[in-house]
Amino acid sequence: MNGTMDHVTREHPDSFLIESAAILASSLEFEHTLAALAQLAVRALGDFCIIDVVDHDGDIRRLQVAHSDPDRAALTAELLRFPIDARFPHPSLQVLRTGEPVLVRSVTDAVIGTMAQDHEHRNIMEALEPRSLLAVPLFAHTQIVGVMLLGSSSNTYDADDVVVAEKLALLAGLEVDNARHYRAAQQALEARDRVLGVVAHDLRNPLNTIIMAAGLIRDFPLSPEQLAARVEMILTAAQRMNRLIQDLLDVARLEAGRIVLERTDNDAVSIASEAVELSAARAAAKSLRLEIESAPDLPLIPVDRDRILRVFTNIIDNAIRFTPDGGRIVIRVAALGDEVCFSVADTGPGISADDAVHLFEPFWQLHGTSEGAGLGLTIARGIIEAHGGEISVDSTPGHGATFCFTVPKASGRSMPRS
Repeated sequence: MNGTMDHVTREHPDSFLIESAAILASSLEFEHTLAALAQLAVRALGDFCIIDVVDHDGDIRRLQVAHSDPDRAALTAELLRFPIDARFPHPSLQVLRTGEPVLVRSVTDAVIGTMAQDHEHRNIMEALEPRSLLAVPLFAHTQIVGVMLLGSSSNTYDADDVVVAEKLALLAGLEVDNARHYRAAQQALEARDRVLGVVAHDLRNPLNTIIMAAGLIRDFPLSPEQLAARVEMILTAAQRMNRLIQDLLDVARLEAGRIVLERTDNDAVSIASEAVELSAARAAAKSLRLEIESAPDLPLIPVDRDRILRVFTNIIDNAIRFTPDGGRIVIRVAALGDEVCFSVADTGPGISADDAVHLFEPFWQLHGTSEGAGLGLTIARGIIEAHGGEISVDSTPGHGATFCFTVPKASGRSMPRS
């Protein structure tokens, strides 16, 4: 095992850092950069390395581990299952709070005991036999983007180790930031291509309908009934195009945080009832029972009524689409602490866990479906979150699906119901 700084690194730290800079800069792929950093660390600065990264939303993710001994690589990889938990003292957590390196010269049983999240976690740490620990921040300019934790099983870290580790972390932090920006740029290009693909595909079909119907009106003598039918086709196609354009604009507004809510105090049950009325004809066409169940004395909710209705419409339309003829869809309204909870439960085929995690992503659709652009649930989530609520789905394949969303209630007011 390497222990702390090897002889070459200690004697020639600048050469090591120059080589490290070249290796870290050799790729703009985020994962490759982190893997290269971990390997550099265990090659020259310790026996094992753990890298935790701070997401843009502030969450801490454990993304990379490495060990100088290949026989212990699998054991070290088990630590990926134990990301930093604020309930347990940890050198990396202290680094994230202070921005300063943390040196644990001697790792005692007591130190391991305070860091361990459970018995299994403690066994893994003890098996790695850490004698000394060193955690340093990864900075991108003045912002902490992660932490590199080094462990030695044979030697004790000292001030010289801290200096070299900080310099390596500084180089790595800048490259991690570059890799992040590169990934964001790639994702933006992919999102643009998806939008262009959706626009090209979903606008072409109704546009072709309009062109065909307009051509028939122009080129052939039509009876009043035939003319009315063609005009209706044009209107329906145009409305479909307009809805897609509106969906794309709404997604852009939601992602930019520019959605404007016109809140007024509303009766929760009346909103649910209006949503049912708007969907009643489509449900009836499939012989579906569309029902409401509500609790008494529900509080008023300060919401943008039209936008909440749109959330309902998006969810109920999906339930109607996937529920077999003769099925049942139940809308429930109930108080839940300081919120009002709405749910839409259907008797459809249900949704697998693998699919459920993607339901609220833009442009994502269930396998085998092609209706719409896959933006309805994305917009629903954005509207509910803008109201300060949450939206979720609970489903078991073969047993239907239940979508739930909450909105805060208006304080101290309610609508009495018999």
